[in-house]
Order: sequence, then C-alpha cells, then structure tokens
Amino acid sequence: MANETTLGNPAFFGTDYKMESSRFNAVIEIDRNIISFITKNLLPLLFLVGVSYLIMFLPFKQISVTTVSGTLVAVAFFHLSLANGLPNGIGYAVALDYAFYAIYALIIFQLLLVVIGQHNDMKNNENALKTLVLIGKIVFPMVFVIVSILAFYIYGDMDKYFNWNQIATITENEDTELVTVEPEALDTFPEQPEQVVLTLGSWHKEATEQINQMLTLFNQEYPYIQVKFSPFLEYVSTIRFQLKQGVAPDIFYVHSFSRSRDLFDAGYLVPLNDLPGLTENFTDEARQAWMAYHGEQYALPFMATSHAVYYNVNIFNQLNLKIPQTWEEFLTTAQVIKEANFIPLANGIKDKLFASELLFYNLVPNFIGGKKGRLAYESGKRCFDDKHVIAAFQAITDLMPFLPEFSNTIGYNRSKQLFLQGKAAMFMSGSWNILDFEMEPPAFEWSVFAVPPLTGQSPYITYHPDIGIALNANSKHQEAAKIFLTWLMKAETVELFSQQLLGFFPMHKQAPKLDNKHAKTFLALNEGRATDVRWPYPKLLDGIPDGESLMIQNVMAVITGKLTPEEAAKALQDGLAQWFEPAQKCFQFTEAKEQ
Repeated sequence: MANETTLGNPAFFGTDYKMESSRFNAVIEIDRNIISFITKNLLPLLFLVGVSYLIMFLPFKQISVTTVSGTLVAVAFFHLSLANGLPNGIGYAVALDYAFYAIYALIIFQLLLVVIGQHNDMKNNENALKTLVLIGKIVFPMVFVIVSILAFYIYGDMDKYFNWNQIATITENEDTELVTVEPEALDTFPEQPEQVVLTLGSWHKEATEQINQMLTLFNQEYPYIQVKFSPFLEYVSTIRFQLKQGVAPDIFYVHSFSRSRDLFDAGYLVPLNDLPGLTENFTDEARQAWMAYHGEQYALPFMATSHAVYYNVNIFNQLNLKIPQTWEEFLTTAQVIKEANFIPLANGIKDKLFASELLFYNLVPNFIGGKKGRLAYESGKRCFDDKHVIAAFQAITDLMPFLPEFSNTIGYNRSKQLFLQGKAAMFMSGSWNILDFEMEPPAFEWSVFAVPPLTGQSPYITYHPDIGIALNANSKHQEAAKIFLTWLMKAETVELFSQQLLGFFPMHKQAPKLDNKHAKTFLALNEGRATDVRWPYPKLLDGIPDGESLMIQNVMAVITGKLTPEEAAKALQDGLAQWFEPAQKCFQFTEAKEQ
C-alpha cells in the first residue's frame, strides 16, 4: 500500500516522498456440519414440536391455554440456552434464530385456535370445534414442512449431502419403453473441461485495463480457462519471495538475460522448448534473451522497449529548434532551451535506477559502438576504463547543467509531470511512457527523437527485450498455462496486444501494424540505426558486484561530483575485475604494462 502524503513535513514538499506498507488479507471460512448439528441441537426442538402437534389430537375440551403455553415456554428456554452458546457480541439473527421464530409462530397459531375455541360462542358448537381442530391439524404440519424446506434451501448445501448423480435417469427408448440408465452409463458421454483459473503476475500495473480487455478475448475463445491479471509493486523481490514460499502466480513476467536466468537454474521455471510455435514465431536473437546456458527456453519472448528523447514540439517550434543530429548539437539545443527559461531535461536523479536507466542506458550505445562495442568488452578485447567508457561518463557530466533545479529531490514520477506540464522541453526515457502520455495527454504536441551520436560516428539506439512470460514449475495448471502461452504467439493476438500496449513492441517475427502515431514514430527510430540491448544485461549481471549496480553507483558518483569520468570508468573496470574474467585479463594487462 502506497501513501504519497508528506504528513505536513516541509522537507518532503514537492518531492516523490511516499510511505509504503504491506497489507495481508486473510479469509477464514467456518462451515458447520448440518447433519451433526441438527442431531445434537435441533432434535430436542423437533420433539417439542411433535408434542405440540399431538396436542391437537386430544379432545378439544381437554386442551387449555396452559397446556400450549407450557410448550411455548419450554421452546423459549431451549432457544435461550442455545443462544448463550454463541460468541458474545452477536447482535443479529442467525439461522438458528429463524428456526425458533418459525416454531414460535406455529405455537402462537395453535394458541390462537385454543383461545378461539374457548370463546362462549364456540364452546358448545361441536361442528365449529371440529372445523377448528381440522384447520390446526392441516396448517400446522404444512407450515412446518414449508419452513423446513425453505430453511434447507437457503442455508443447506443439498449437493454436499446428497449425490444426485446416484439417482437413476429415466429416459425413453426407441420402443417408448421406460428404461433406467445407471450412472456408469453416463461416463460414455464426453466430459466438459474442468474450469481453470490462471494467475498472471506482472509489474505492469498501469496497463491493467488494457491487459484485462485482452484476457477477456482469450476467455471467450477458451471459456474453461480464466486468466486473472495480478500486478504488484516491488515486483522483483516479491516474485522471488513468492517462488520460495510456493505461492507465486501460475505465469508471470520475467526480465531478460541474467535478471531471470537464475530462477530457471533454481528449478522455479518450466522449460518451454516443446511449446508449439516457439521457434517458428521468434528469431534466435529474441529467444536468446530468455534462454539458459544449456539451451533451455525458460520464458516466452513477449515485449521489447526502446529508449529515446521525448520533446515538446511547441517549445521547439517557439524557439525555432530542429531535432539535433549530433551529440554536440544536442548540448547546444539544451543550452538554448535553458536560456529561454525552460527546463531542458525533465530527468531527476532521486531514483538511482531510473537515473542510470533513462540517462546512461539511453546514450551509452552511441559512445561504446552499439552491439559490436559491447561484445568487445564482453570478450576482453576492450577494457571497461577505455576512452569510450570515459566519454560515456563525460556525457553524463555534460548533461548535469540541463537537469531541473534540485534534481536530487526529483524522482521518476515527478520528472514525467515536469514534462507533461510543459515546464521541461525534453525527457530522456523509454517507449513505455507512450501509454502514460496517451492516458494522460498533455496540452501540447509531443514527439520523440533518438539520442544522437558524436560527430562523425554511426548512430545506435537501445532496443531491449524487456518482458518475457515464464511458467511456474509449482503451478497446478501447467497444461492450461501452455494453451495461454500458445495463444499469445498467434499473429492476431500479437496484433491486438501491440494496439493496446502502446510503447511495448512484440518480438514476433511477423511485425504487427501500429496505428498509434507516437508508437509508430518511436519504432521507426530503429530504421537506419543499429540496435542493441541494455549494456550490462547479457553478461555483466552474473557476479558480485554486478555490472548494473556498478554503473548506477558510478553514474551517481559522476552526477554528484564525487568521481571524475576517468575515475568512474576505472571504478567500473576494477569492480568487474573481481569476478568477470575478460575484465580480469584487462587488469592483468594493465599491471604488466605498469611493471
């Protein structure tokens, strides 16, 4: 549960401060065994009812008000004793009370008959007395039976105590003879599929409405399988805890590469190599992001996201600015925007992960040379403190004058609002924000452009396999889950998801048609640019300290001025050299060179 109140503390005004607390809901059902309860508690009541009814068979002159009221008093005391056995504080009527209310009504009805019979005009009228007694004999049991059936219908579970399938079904054969069909004969008819409810775990809370619409379409095609969408906060830590406790969803989102591979190695995920259509619908590169080192496919490739720069078209037009084509032009554009009293970049740095992901991952492909450069670092051909990495950290330093004032107090959500409110001209982020901006459209025209390269360098862009869907090895509905995963691979399903989840691009071989202009513009940025994944994901997350933590740590150190770009690059190299063999070779080479 998240509460964004500042509780009146001025230190938190204008920040993304929020309190978070856990909430656990528990439901305990207490079910009474009806048969044993009736035998133990209501059987004496039935005896009293029977005695009360037998009174009607006595000669009417021997029936007195005292006789009937005595039964009423006995029932009342018995009711009181049972009521005292209930927990204290119950001030409402329970089913037991309604049973006694019915008995009270019957006895009072009987008492009314006696009072009428004792009237002077009735005492000596034998025919009238016989009619009165007959009414009592008929109405008393009739009301009792009706009330009993009604109570059992409302509060009882007939199917629990009676196996209606044991009752022979009578049907008519071709000779119009009545025959009895034994229950065993019914087994020859095809059984209806058992109803299954699958839970889909996700971090995609903002897309709940869109995803639920898609799941409704699946349920229409497979009526016996219902998929319940279950997004939650603190996703990575929560899903890992649930897997350890054996309570994780049947299917759930997983990040790519090493961010999820250890879950398969630990036995939490089902291998999906035999899933029909997997190799036919996805390239080797797409599947590689969710593939174990021995070749097992442990998740279905679902969605990719891209990185770029959102910009306010109105501000750009007002200042006669063009989309920058080089990094140097980008910095010049930011300076012009700043001098015009607009915030050049909306990005705050309070959330360290987003500072690294939105800024560093966005620009770094252009500085290290995209995929080819990344592979050079992973193979040991380059060291992590070379001139390319230093230039990437220097680019972060160059951006600092163009961030909002007090950027260390501004988190991710506040950064989005600065852009949406028209206070900032640009916002470095990812394609996933398209859905946010379409749901909460700003009052100005906006578009996107790719982070430009250094002058004379080739352009690159981050295009990352972001979402895979894995199958829980502990799920009791694995076959139904595989049906759902197979449905996700259908071309028409991919088409529908691409229209609903704006900014999330299917990795299907058959590229879907995009209608939304912003999604089309974002995806078109890949044209003419080499694409690559986020730098640390494929190889640099397998050890401690992992590459992403080191990059976040050193990006923040550069931003706050604690490290120079050269020192940050060396810290990255030294940290990875503690476990990453290619980086260790660089370390040994440097030592030998110094000696």
